[in-house]
Amino acid sequence: MQTEKEYLTGREIVALRCESTGDYSLPDYNTDVKKILAVKTKVFPSGKFASDDSLEFSGSVGYEVVYLDADNDVTHAEFSTDYDAALRINSENYVDSDVVTTISSCNIRLVGPRKLSAKCSLESTVRLCERRRYEVEGDAFVGYEPEMMTKTVSVLAPAFASGEGKEYTEEILSLEGSIADEVEILLTDASFVLDSLERSDDEVDIKGRVIVTLLYKNGDSLPESVTKEFPFDEDVDIDGVMSFKDVDARVEITSLKARVEPTDDGTSLIVSFTALPRIYAVGNSELEVVLDSYLKERGVENEHSEFGYSEHICMERGEETFSAKVSLEELGVESISKIIWAEALARAESCEIEENRVKISGEIRFSAIACQVSEENGSICFPIKFNVPFEQYVNTSCQIHENMRANCAVNATDAKIEFDENNVYASCELSAFVNLTSERRQRCLGASYATDEEFARDDSVVTVYYPDASESLFGIAKRFHTSVVSIAKANKLTESVFAFSSEPLSALGVGKLIIK
Repeated sequence: MQTEKEYLTGREIVALRCESTGDYSLPDYNTDVKKILAVKTKVFPSGKFASDDSLEFSGSVGYEVVYLDADNDVTHAEFSTDYDAALRINSENYVDSDVVTTISSCNIRLVGPRKLSAKCSLESTVRLCERRRYEVEGDAFVGYEPEMMTKTVSVLAPAFASGEGKEYTEEILSLEGSIADEVEILLTDASFVLDSLERSDDEVDIKGRVIVTLLYKNGDSLPESVTKEFPFDEDVDIDGVMSFKDVDARVEITSLKARVEPTDDGTSLIVSFTALPRIYAVGNSELEVVLDSYLKERGVENEHSEFGYSEHICMERGEETFSAKVSLEELGVESISKIIWAEALARAESCEIEENRVKISGEIRFSAIACQVSEENGSICFPIKFNVPFEQYVNTSCQIHENMRANCAVNATDAKIEFDENNVYASCELSAFVNLTSERRQRCLGASYATDEEFARDDSVVTVYYPDASESLFGIAKRFHTSVVSIAKANKLTESVFAFSSEPLSALGVGKLIIK
């Protein structure tokens, strides 16, 4: 038995918060802002750095603001603000990490005719892989061979891996007969939908779709949106992935840009981006800990402590369609002629474990650009925003028990908003991810020191002992300074009674013992 063991384990820090703020002044060629119609935000991580006592990570938030200008034209502005956050770590324990940063809320205010102020709240989930050490101190483990009761525990062990990334440059729409200088791209959006995840040997195959949506304007016409899907199929190398219990993947869309290019017969809208795959593998490693020990020939003084650890249980995903209805009166809108942009942002507020499922509760924020067309006033664009509570259930394939903890994340895609003369009907696709772990504590031996008390055995002395049902063979052997194996042999006990030394060896059913 090694009294000093190094092992890898993981922990997850949820909702590490920071802010990103800044002001933006419109360039001279833009007219004054009359009304903000929509804001699209994106997180662009720039890197992470582990120092002596902290894990630092930073990036920027990109804003695309669609607004109505002083001439009642729909146009846009783009700018960015920076963010940085830090998490206290022990650099000696740190091995690797994975950081996912999302926007929890964003507020864009018009602080002047040509000046915008942005305040964005961000939340980061940090998964850490750390190197820990388990050891038992004391001279009883140095100069002697102690009798020990041990137990094997399952400790959460993670691994991370990144792919090289796949670059895309594709046409998303062709506008025949249009003039390139009169076409303006107002908003860009991209999301990834995971279709399948397969692992073999030392790699994971990720299949899915990148969904790109553009909002554009052609001349004086109303803005239009166009959506196109791009297939994604990439392998990510990760050593020993088959030994892990669960694997999850995400694909970050970076460097998303859209441009207008003239063609022989009109205009082409071109989109370019990079899809970066990231793998998170998690399982449990076995660690043998010492529950108790003693010396046959000498007394000992033992010190015990609590050994705390996390055990991975399972990861689950859930998909469902969410829908809601809001009256035009509640929105303060008289009528709608057209919806030209729709978006949904889901936020999980609580995660509750039930008998065989996890209940996620939260809120979905729907936002859209609507248009009202009349003979008197022409086309008038205006924003729509409303929040709707949601509940989503994710079934689990694992057994639920006490001390279990669930971390979850939700994502809303494919937002749609329809309407009639009285109501607005909103829908989106909700994708939920649930990670279940169990927080464990085990009373373990921390140190064992030999005393001056000696025990000299006389092999001719035989003791007849009648154990209580609550006693263990280990405890009895410790009392008489012999071994479990010696007691078992002397009493011809079967292997089923004493073979599993990692468990307390119950004396239940044993009426009498001969101790030699």
